[in-house]
Amino acid sequence: MRTLSPIPFAAPLALLVLTFGCSELPTDPNAVGNARLIVQASLSGTAAAALVIEVSASDIPAPLIFNLAIEHEVARGTITLPAGSDRLLTARAFDVKGVETHRGSRTLHVRGDANDAVSITLLPLQGDQPIEITVGSYSVSIMPGTATIAAGESAQLEATVRDADDDVIEDAAVQWASLDTSVATVNAKGLVAAGTPGEVKIVAVYAGAGAAALITVEES
Repeated sequence: MRTLSPIPFAAPLALLVLTFGCSELPTDPNAVGNARLIVQASLSGTAAAALVIEVSASDIPAPLIFNLAIEHEVARGTITLPAGSDRLLTARAFDVKGVETHRGSRTLHVRGDANDAVSITLLPLQGDQPIEITVGSYSVSIMPGTATIAAGESAQLEATVRDADDDVIEDAAVQWASLDTSVATVNAKGLVAAGTPGEVKIVAVYAGAGAAALITVEES
């Protein structure tokens, strides 16, 4: 995963949903060291084309500005900031013409070690749909991302958890869930059992970070 370095605010970037790895629990305000956080945002269905994140605090002399890379309507990257309390994260999204479309902020307590993921909602400024951003120390992916199975059959999904260094977390205790158990269920090992025909999202969650696979169940 590419680490994003603070850069001057030059051109506005579109931003929707961000995920930052942080804890909402109080931490030592004198915490030292840096935290590396994974930021993810889906821009699908919005006018956003660029994403800018600003981090400010009383003990950060000048705000840190990060431009997040966007690929296939998904903004994703790693940012580095000083650990400590009362870190104000402000996210802004812009369209291709540089017009701000969304804005949202949240004050977080950031630890130097692992941080559970939290979300920031970017509200539309021009009648668009909101954007949800997640920030945390881990990212989750599922393979395969889509699958079609017949009623009564099963499919095995595999979840991979990575940290901010893009290293795989072995034996991560991922939690699985089906968003519609009438269409399909999933057990603790990611084995999906088809029920009635339809579509369902199967999600895997670790430390607040998650991913979803789309399962289509057809008539047998």
